[in-house]
Amino acid sequence: MLRDNQRYPKGYWKIWLILAGRGFGKTTAAAYNIGNLIKENKIKSLALVANTIFEARQVMLEKIIEYHFLEKDFFKKTVTALRKILKRI
Repeated sequence: MLRDNQRYPKGYWKIWLILAGRGFGKTTAAAYNIGNLIKENKIKSLALVANTIFEARQVMLEKIIEYHFLEKDFFKKTVTALRKILKRI
């Protein structure tokens, strides 16, 4: 589903910046790549930078959940709990 230029770069990176215009697929690329890193236990912490907490929650976290975890029964309870926490923010 991702194009090659949307995939996480090979090697070890502490920071990954996608500097692109509208329609590039920045949100999709980030959601897929971050979700994969989480599933593979390759990251211990993560910073999502957005203009508002609403954007961070609605756009970033919801996309990660949607692309990776929502369809799997194992994660449904975790997703529900996470959404309840996010609604309080």
